[in-house]
Amino acid sequence: MARRGWLIAVSMLTLIGCGRTDLLWWSAELADDTTSGDGDPTGDGDPSGDGDPSGDGDPSGDGDPTGDGDPTGDGDPTGDGDPTGDGDPTGDGDPTGCDDIVPDLTPVPSTLIFLVDQGSHMDGNFGGLSRFEAIDAALFDPMQGVAWMWESERRLGLVAFTGLSGVWGDNECPVLEIVEPELLSTASMAASFASLQPEDDNPVADALAATVPLFDGGPGHVILLTGRNPDTCDQPNPQWGANEAVLAAQQAYVAGIQTHVVALGNLSDSYAQALADAGIGVPPQSMEPAPWWTPANLGALRLDLNALVGTTGTCELDLGVPIDPALVDSCQVELDGQPVSPGDDGWSLPSPDRLTLDGAACDAHLAGATPSMVCPCD
Repeated sequence: MARRGWLIAVSMLTLIGCGRTDLLWWSAELADDTTSGDGDPTGDGDPSGDGDPSGDGDPSGDGDPTGDGDPTGDGDPTGDGDPTGDGDPTGDGDPTGCDDIVPDLTPVPSTLIFLVDQGSHMDGNFGGLSRFEAIDAALFDPMQGVAWMWESERRLGLVAFTGLSGVWGDNECPVLEIVEPELLSTASMAASFASLQPEDDNPVADALAATVPLFDGGPGHVILLTGRNPDTCDQPNPQWGANEAVLAAQQAYVAGIQTHVVALGNLSDSYAQALADAGIGVPPQSMEPAPWWTPANLGALRLDLNALVGTTGTCELDLGVPIDPALVDSCQVELDGQPVSPGDDGWSLPSPDRLTLDGAACDAHLAGATPSMVCPCD
């Protein structure tokens, strides 16, 4: 007992010598000391006593520190890309996450060639001008020329034709002045036409046969401006080439080329009608004969040509974006808001980026009906 008291006394003197006289501090140190010596007085693995033994901010240890069911804190608790869980991941009202395809339908420019009779008879009077001068003014006048009006919407070309049967010391047939069809070609056509004058014969069949290859196998239109019944290269005189001209128009039609007749002189009605019928595939003696035009002066010629070029538009439309063939059956086409069915009198897709209107639908479009198309994305 005396020995223990001596030890306590020595300890207190030591503390006093170290500058610490607060016995509470000493007793607190004794109280905080545990047998493990690890700073965890309760031994529960949580030295701070805050309920987070690991100290990582996630007391439950389940990877969700806030306990709100969203472990990443990105607003998408399931991590499936649909934060609201309503089946619409983008929130745009479209649960499939895609947009319908609405092509920007742009008409494919049609190809049209003015086939101009350059025979000597084109010097004849036409409302105060020669027939040849009237054609020049109607097509190429800088202010009112029909070609200028349409050159950005049609691929326009020019073929002026005649035949030289020895009158001028030559024997060449057909003689052709050609400007191949292109967009914005009016300046080239006007310059070429300005260098020409009426010459000799008018072999329509030979000229039309030479014009068809300029379409490169595609469809198109020929507007024939002529002033008398035709001859041929084989028989320049007399003008007995009507049957050959009609046959050439039939062959051109089979190749996809329509021929339209504008008479500026002394064509027989029977020849002009037969040629017009053959030009657009109307059977001979049809109850609905094809139209042909007989303007009497420059103003009427300009009006007729403008109206005629306007009807030679295309029924092919560029979609601007290719359509997946798997979606074609679900696509919907309308003309002025009225549904059009696929088929012979409706529409087809000959290629993923091209819509074709056929039959009655094509006729309605050429008459002014506006097409639209929608393809569901799914």
